[in-house]
Amino acid sequence: MVSLRSLIAGVALIAAPVMAAMEPADIKLTFNILEASAESLEEVAHRINPVNALSQLIRQGPLQDLLEGFAEMTSTTNDADAELEGSSPIPDGEEADDVFYALRDFVRRHQVLSNILMGKASELQETPSAGPPMVDAVGKLKLAYEAFGNHTAALVDERNNDWQSLSDELSETFKYLIQEYEKLTDPTA
Repeated sequence: MVSLRSLIAGVALIAAPVMAAMEPADIKLTFNILEASAESLEEVAHRINPVNALSQLIRQGPLQDLLEGFAEMTSTTNDADAELEGSSPIPDGEEADDVFYALRDFVRRHQVLSNILMGKASELQETPSAGPPMVDAVGKLKLAYEAFGNHTAALVDERNNDWQSLSDELSETFKYLIQEYEKLTDPTA
């Protein structure tokens, strides 16, 4: 005999992936939220300098704010990626275009932020303690974005080449950003 508790637990397990699936509007919103988060970190990135970068050691200052922002964006992306499971393919047309345009704007905004941070890396040559936490935070964010981007791309047939091109651009941007901060602790990197 099956208990009521077992029956409810079984229904919940079956329904969870269905309830967690994302609609195209949800995917677009996720890209928009991450784009806005990156934009808000641009001002923080501009404030980083060799003096206040040291305050990150006591978990204060703009570098710490940036690291916390990256951690939040990584968490948001991982949560969204988990919700993609069970999502239906996005049909060609307006919804697919909207998701693509949101991705495009998201990538451009992250490239702006990354360019600011690459410039800051050259200013922080005398502050090697800034390197490891940035490498760690950007590396985690890169992995989360790649997973979410790949899983979203699998749902979109339209513009597949464009989608892949944008994803590759963002991965390359993060790769160069990581290399710049690795140089702070290992100048031969």
